[in-house]
Amino acid sequence: MADKKKSSSEKVVLERTYTVPLRKEFMKAPMYRRAKKAMTALREFVARHMKSADVRLGRYVNESVWVRGIKSPPHHVKVDCVKYEDGHVTAELSGAPKVELPVDKKVAKKLAKAKASKQKEGAKERTEKKAPSGADAAKAAGKTVVDAEISEKANELEERISAEGKPSVS
Repeated sequence: MADKKKSSSEKVVLERTYTVPLRKEFMKAPMYRRAKKAMTALREFVARHMKSADVRLGRYVNESVWVRGIKSPPHHVKVDCVKYEDGHVTAELSGAPKVELPVDKKVAKKLAKAKASKQKEGAKERTEKKAPSGADAAKAAGKTVVDAEISEKANELEERISAEGKPSVS
């Protein structure tokens, strides 16, 4: 959720790091609902402290709360909160890897085209390489050397036939 693309008009207004106490809230819920209650408490805490109703919790925060199951969430979670110009807030686990996404659609398209052209060039280079001949080709094909020699002679005969129109025996 927090990893969605940001347009260039969205600017960071406020960044803060909080250690959110979850225990007081999730202890009010039965054991089979504690992680859900912890997530609700986290969302409410961030909304209250960052003064925004639109709170988006990141993937790593979610995983850290649910890692021990629904019955025993962590007592505290350290999160990095970022408030954007349009008013939404993203909260992610402190120290989680930051994913950098292309900001502009035009830039993303150019990157995709460049990557595709590099892949095409790599494919052309692979097809242009010479195929191994003789014993090397036999090893690559899983054949014996005798089978490779027989198939080479057969190919030579086919070339002569196509060139002359008649088979010639040497």
